Amino acid sequence: MYRFLFHILNDPLGLPVNDLWEYAILAILALIAFGWEIAPSGRFGSLMHWAIRFVVFVLLWVSTYAVLAAIQWVIAHLLLVCSILLIGTLVILGASATKFYLL
Repeated sequence: MYRFLFHILNDPLGLPVNDLWEYAILAILALIAFGWEIAPSGRFGSLMHWAIRFVVFVLLWVSTYAVLAAIQWVIAHLLLVCSILLIGTLVILGASATKFYLL
């Protein structure tokens, strides 16, 4: 019963990538989440087991989603990111050159 609820709850969780990659990544996350065997036996242990799996799966999903969204944003705004990095580098080099020159 808990397995059915686990799959119902994590079914709408998707990733912002191609469907093939999404299934592969979610399968890996599910394997990692299912690797936790720390709950005691019995009905309460079974409930704890599935609750821990769900929490671990959701945490892994959130972190994976954030990384993929950040990568997609950087790729979509590559010119902006490169400009910010270049300006930041020039400011840092300018500040260090001025400090070195004044000494």
